[in-house]
Amino acid sequence: MKKTRIFPAKTLKVSVIIIYSDRFMQWYNALKIFNFFLTE
Repeated sequence: MKKTRIFPAKTLKVSVIIIYSDRFMQWYNALKIFNFFLTE
């Protein structure tokens, strides 16, 4: 019973981390492009 309760919590955490890292990469790429236009 404990294992079945822990498993969904772990998968939820992993999915949240994936979503946040995806958003972070989008912001990172946007900042890189912005910096490129500033330096040129």
